[in-house]
Order: sequence, then structure tokens, then C-alpha cells
Amino acid sequence: EYGVDTNWRTMEKEVKINVYDLNMVKQVLDDHSRSVLYNEGYKGDVSYSNKKSLLGLFGCALAVTAHFAPIPFPTNIPLLIVCAVLYFMTSGALQYMAHFIERDIILTTEPLLGRSFRLHSSIKMTDDQRDVTYRLNIVDASQPIDSKQGASVLEKSIVNYFDSEGNFYKNIYEKEVKQLLNNHQNKKTK
Repeated sequence: EYGVDTNWRTMEKEVKINVYDLNMVKQVLDDHSRSVLYNEGYKGDVSYSNKKSLLGLFGCALAVTAHFAPIPFPTNIPLLIVCAVLYFMTSGALQYMAHFIERDIILTTEPLLGRSFRLHSSIKMTDDQRDVTYRLNIVDASQPIDSKQGASVLEKSIVNYFDSEGNFYKNIYEKEVKQLLNNHQNKKTK
């Protein structure tokens, strides 16, 4: 999600989750990855989200137009067809953006001191299905969206960040993400 998580300041309380729910594990790790960048002074770039919102608003306007147009039924058929086709195209464009452009991006930052970053994350089970690995990439936002060239990578088993009861080791995780960010910043300034 490209949007800004506005709850990042309230992550001071202890986090406990079901470690068998991989979506929840990924969400907790993603949220805390974003919070590290926010705490470093970076802000989320919401321009892409704004474009998606405008496209969605256009789709809603098409639906309202088709439903409430003050034209009697037999004569409004061409309007209904145009609205339905444009709505389908708008919906398709939004789906394309979500599946092929955004993919695994969890945050794109606004420039700070001349640099902006893009965070990509993924979670997967190992081939033998005994372990779950979380991967976080920090890439310069100037790189093409599908490029992870020059990325700084943190890839570890989730057992490094959660105990068997589901308690999250926030300090350990955030320290590693901050170190990853510092390494990436230093790598790019050389």
C-alpha cells in the first residue's frame, strides 16, 4: 500500500499476534518498517494514492450518472453502455495498478535530503514448509518500479522477531531495519 499509515505513533504498546496468520505477521512487520522511516523524518509520498483515488472517484461518478441520469429508459441505453464500458475500463486500470505496478511496495517516501526510498516486502514459506521468511528491500525511488538493483536487503526467518506465543520483538526488528536504512543511505552517498 502506498498510503501513509497514520497509526504509526501508537505502536508503543506490546504486539501479540497469531504467528500462523502470515498476513498478520507481514502486516506487523510492514507497519514497523514504515514507522522506522517515519521516525527518521521521512514522509510517505501519497501522490500515487491520490491518483488511484481520483480514478476510483471517476468510476463512482460513472455509476451515479448511469443510475440517476434524468433520461427515460429506452433512450438512455447508449449512455448506460458508455458508462458501463468506462466503468469496466476504470476498474481494470485500478486492478492493473494494484497487481502489476504496486505489487509488493509498502511505502514510497518523499525526498528527504535529496533522497527518497521505496520499501518492498514479501513473506514466504521455505520449500520444506518448516520456516517462514520475511524479506524487506530498500530501493532508491529513482529506480524503475520493477527494479531492485542496488537494493539493501533484510531477509530473515520470522522466529527472529516473534516468539512461539506471538509476542513481537519490536526493538530487535526496528534496530535491524534502522541499520538496513543507514547502510543503504551510506551506500548511496559513496
